Amino acid sequence: MLKRIFRFYSLPLYLIFRPISGFYAMKFEKQGTLRIAIFNFIMMCISFVFVNQYSSLLVNQRHPLSLNSLSDILTLAGALILFCTANWAVTSLTDGEGKFKEIFMAICYAMTPLILLLIPAAILSNAFTMQETGFYFMIINFTIGWFVLLVFIGLLIVHNYTVTTP
Repeated sequence: MLKRIFRFYSLPLYLIFRPISGFYAMKFEKQGTLRIAIFNFIMMCISFVFVNQYSSLLVNQRHPLSLNSLSDILTLAGALILFCTANWAVTSLTDGEGKFKEIFMAICYAMTPLILLLIPAAILSNAFTMQETGFYFMIINFTIGWFVLLVFIGLLIVHNYTVTTP
């Protein structure tokens, strides 16, 4: 059972530490699937809702009575669709090679570190004192930075761009 799960989720786990070859395999070797990207997005929604609901009051600035899981999920979905659409529109004007599906897959695959670290950070936040909340924010900021770096590398490879100009 564990072997089957690892085989299903092997590419997202692989591209966490080897993003260039992972995104290359997703785009050019057709190893990535839309099913895994949608699964990643659903897991990201679950992680985001979990963090908003169960983070400690020391680190969560949202009022407990104003939490709305459906609103959180729709915000994530709207932001993802808006970013993918804007990226596709801009790159279609600048000779990018990525299709909308590949852009969506690259961003959803890049969410893997967020999925893996947000829930443990939320659980740990309940054990932290006020002086230790810096560790929580360090974990969150590191994870977001990792996600942004993966998105940047993924979109470079999907569109077949380089960092330098010719």
